[in-house]
Amino acid sequence: MVSFNLVAAGSYMPEIGGSNTPEGDTVQLALWFESRWGLSALHEHAFNEAQHARAWVASLERECERLRQVIQALEEAQAQPAANGPVFRSI
Repeated sequence: MVSFNLVAAGSYMPEIGGSNTPEGDTVQLALWFESRWGLSALHEHAFNEAQHARAWVASLERECERLRQVIQALEEAQAQPAANGPVFRSI
């Protein structure tokens, strides 16, 4: 179900799951998305989703870089074994 809530002066935005909208009122909803408020809401949603995706990608890139540094540190530590290394290998 879709209901219309007053968002700002004279603009309406649909809310999914509301109980105030008559069922089968898809024509009004379609017309709302064709209005400047509906298009603005769609553009805002798309912009926010894109911004969120860019932030997520950036965080994943930082995590990958951190893990590369951990791998490099472990490889360097393996190249210079500890003095008591043979003791642990024999166990």
